[in-house]
Amino acid sequence: MRMQPLIEVVNTVGPDDAVHRMKSQPLRHLLPHLAFVRPALWGRDAGKGAPDVRPAAGVILRIEPSASHVDRVLPWLRGRCESAVIMMHLPDFSPAHRSLLRKLDEVVDLYMVPTPEMRTVVSAFTERHVEVLIDPIDFGLETSRRHPVRPSSGPLRVMWFGYPDSFRKSMSGYLPALEALCLSGEIEFHVVTRRPAYGAKSFYTVHRYDPTTFIDDARRFDVCLLSHQSFDFSLATWSKSENKAVLAMTLGLPVAASRTPAYRRLLAGCGLSDFLFSSRAELAAVLRRLADRPTRVDYLRKCQAPVLQAYGVRRMANDWQALFERELRERRLSIPSVLPEDRLQLQALATRLAADGR
Repeated sequence: MRMQPLIEVVNTVGPDDAVHRMKSQPLRHLLPHLAFVRPALWGRDAGKGAPDVRPAAGVILRIEPSASHVDRVLPWLRGRCESAVIMMHLPDFSPAHRSLLRKLDEVVDLYMVPTPEMRTVVSAFTERHVEVLIDPIDFGLETSRRHPVRPSSGPLRVMWFGYPDSFRKSMSGYLPALEALCLSGEIEFHVVTRRPAYGAKSFYTVHRYDPTTFIDDARRFDVCLLSHQSFDFSLATWSKSENKAVLAMTLGLPVAASRTPAYRRLLAGCGLSDFLFSSRAELAAVLRRLADRPTRVDYLRKCQAPVLQAYGVRRMANDWQALFERELRERRLSIPSVLPEDRLQLQALATRLAADGR
């Protein structure tokens, strides 16, 4: 097989983020003719990956939004921007990022964002191209999981997952409604986060988030709750992707979600708009509907196939491949099509991964 242009991945956040947020693992599986590496810039984990002496034709950035990280990576990027396409991957955005991104704008050729709303925000301060690419399913899931939907007896086991700061911001207004439902015996409320002791209350249980066990841990619950305050008009909320809902649905968890633009698009596209909420009363009504087992079964029947088709790793790989081809072609470079024998290897690999549940 002919040598292909090298795509370098620069990630300053850490190896866990490189796997689960940059989606580099499924990209390696489905685009093995591209090489993804992390240059030796940060810590003892830096520089890992197969050595490659080819000059990079493209660079993908995933940078912690801090001045120290941006200042450290800028000299490295300046040395490559004349010979490589620099692609900045932005899975999230907040106003605090703007000043840092302005510094990077001198070397970035295009920005990769997950929602049209984020494209609107980023386009306001850059003349560079801003590309909307789906935020694919975390953990590189290629198949939907059948959830062991329980009978409608006993409290509904409701899970929220995310960062502690996000819990404080997005859930505080809804906690009184959840507490009332817990005290009435209608639900159990569980929080999965990185700090097990964070915000523990008598009416809910806090679990430690562990990426190595999260898939199995999440499937112990019946419903996933994803919320933002009803009058939270921040850029971060408005532009946030639907990725958490996509992951929950793929794992077999029906989702009760607040009416952010991305959640509205996702649930409406599946015919599930009735499971969106904007108030405590609507949240309680949605959870009471989901306490019914046939309702949960019908919910998953409607959403799992469309979600897998729209957000699966194959769709992601096709989109990223098309982006690389277009950008590198404009630089008079090209990525040749995968050879027939490589297609067979890719198909065999995809089948093996699906059988392994990866």
